[in-house]
Amino acid sequence: MITESIFEIAGMLGVAFYLGSYAALQLGYLNGQGYAYATLNTIAAALVLVSLTYAFNLSSVIIQVSWILIGVIGMARYYILNHRTRFSEEEQRFLDCALPGMDKIKARRFLDMGAWLVLEPNTVVTEAGIPVPNLVYLMDGRARVKVNDAVVATIEEKTFIGEMTAMSGESATATVVVDERSRCLQIPAEPLRTLLKKDSEMKRELENCFSSAVKQKLTEANKLLSQKTAM
Repeated sequence: MITESIFEIAGMLGVAFYLGSYAALQLGYLNGQGYAYATLNTIAAALVLVSLTYAFNLSSVIIQVSWILIGVIGMARYYILNHRTRFSEEEQRFLDCALPGMDKIKARRFLDMGAWLVLEPNTVVTEAGIPVPNLVYLMDGRARVKVNDAVVATIEEKTFIGEMTAMSGESATATVVVDERSRCLQIPAEPLRTLLKKDSEMKRELENCFSSAVKQKLTEANKLLSQKTAM
């Protein structure tokens, strides 16, 4: 009886892993690509397979063995892709500063959408009331933020520009103009939104990153406003 209970528990745990991983996938907490989903399914299949050694069923055994093989192949493929992915020195510098937590395959996909550019002084990056055409990361240089022709903040290097509106498709709330010759990464907003609709995990990572950046910008804008008021 004790042995039978152990096998039953293994089977129930396997079912729990199956349902849990699928629910997490549908709710956007897991991505179909990567180690997590494949690992959970492999563990689930292994547990169910253990339970079948007590109550053998050939069809079920074939299904579980197939799931294990698919999971192992998926993890091996992901490892190979990760191992082969390379970044230039500038790209790695960007990832270390802007997206340190993003895995290499997603980061490569993100970077391949954009292009590195040099913006000359007085280049308008975003214009208030107009949808943001590009997500811009100011790697080196400086820009100013204007609302109703008044400068309300300064954007220093290693900062995203237009991050929230680029993802939402809404119009810019302020005009951003480059102050000095600046090096930046520019990613078209519309293709980015299309990608993020398909990859909820990447969307969540970017939203978390952008949320912190927006808070920092608001803090700096408040400081500048306080200084002007004091004067």
